[in-house]
Amino acid sequence: MEIRLPRLSRPYAGAASVDALGRGIVTGVFLPFAGVIARRLGASPEQIAVVGSAPFLGFLFASLVCRLSGYLAHSQVLFLMRAITALALAAFAFVARSNGFVILAVIVMAVSSLSLGATTDLMRTHLRAPVRASVMAVQRIIATVLSIACAAAAGWAFDIDQASYRWLFPLAGLACILFSIPTLRLPVRYSEERQRSRPRLLEELAVLREDRLFLGFLVVFFIGTLGEKLGMAITPLYFADYLDMRYEDVGLAVGIFGPMAAIAGYLLWARLIRRVEPLTVITVAMLVKAVRPLLWAIAGTVDAPLPWLIGGEIGFRFTVTGLELGALMTVTGMARPGKGPLYTGLHYLLMGIRGVLGPIIGYGLFRAGIPFPGIYVIMGGIVLVGGVALIPVRLAFVRRRKAQS
Repeated sequence: MEIRLPRLSRPYAGAASVDALGRGIVTGVFLPFAGVIARRLGASPEQIAVVGSAPFLGFLFASLVCRLSGYLAHSQVLFLMRAITALALAAFAFVARSNGFVILAVIVMAVSSLSLGATTDLMRTHLRAPVRASVMAVQRIIATVLSIACAAAAGWAFDIDQASYRWLFPLAGLACILFSIPTLRLPVRYSEERQRSRPRLLEELAVLREDRLFLGFLVVFFIGTLGEKLGMAITPLYFADYLDMRYEDVGLAVGIFGPMAAIAGYLLWARLIRRVEPLTVITVAMLVKAVRPLLWAIAGTVDAPLPWLIGGEIGFRFTVTGLELGALMTVTGMARPGKGPLYTGLHYLLMGIRGVLGPIIGYGLFRAGIPFPGIYVIMGGIVLVGGVALIPVRLAFVRRRKAQS
């Protein structure tokens, strides 16, 4: 992927790429296994549901990151988030019971998602719009390649001794903080200084009243991506109790094949998004993304579930990269002058609500006695509804772009 960066953007690209190394290590060592380990340590289904929603709790407070940037530079906010994550990962060395494990897992996941607000602000202030998607894709690929190797090694270690997390997680935390240090050296841009005002809640809500197209996008995107979040509360139960999977198989499906598909997705979508409207990418990706819950539903009804799980994860991770890039480009593209942080904060706020609500619904379906395959079919249906509903939003977005040009 060839990227010609303006001179002023190169320091950011270098620092963010180094930071991606630490993010990749944490992603590979921690994320695929945390829920399953918690369950096998004795965590209840209710605790697993909390762990499932934890990655999205941070999004509920994304606007706080916007306000915190009124006191600190975006790079300082990001480093602070990385430091908290590292400390929580280090604390796993002293935890051997499910309650403590769940508390620390929630902190790590919530703070990691909270840091995305600072990451987005840094990208917006240090990169010009034409190169954002490509640079973002390269950073994600760096993190993903490293996460594959880490997931393979961690799965092997956990199968030998589940208690290996007590030294593997702290090592991942150390990498997280060390690799984030270069971001502190980034200069403060003039555009960042102008954003040092702290938006009020009424101003944030006024954006939704004034920009109905943005509001429509948020609602439809919320519905389409809600479906997959139903599985956050039940997937560890599905793997540990229903399918009785080994850690190595969990790492293979979720930590190796999935990230490999994500790399291919970033390469494809980053090129495509420069040629077509971002909402076109989102619509196509949303429709295809429904393949994972449907394949995972089949996995629970056959004797050899692993190929179906791998196939579903490949389809999901390939398309979710398009959703990630497309959503970011859409939100920043819709943002009115001087209101970029407001649009970003509202987008992440809705993601947080979705991420908390989804596991609650999924857990409710589980408690209602619906079998795992049935829950995954429901998930796939919700995703399809969201993909179809995106089509008129995309058409309206294209019309507005033409009118503005």
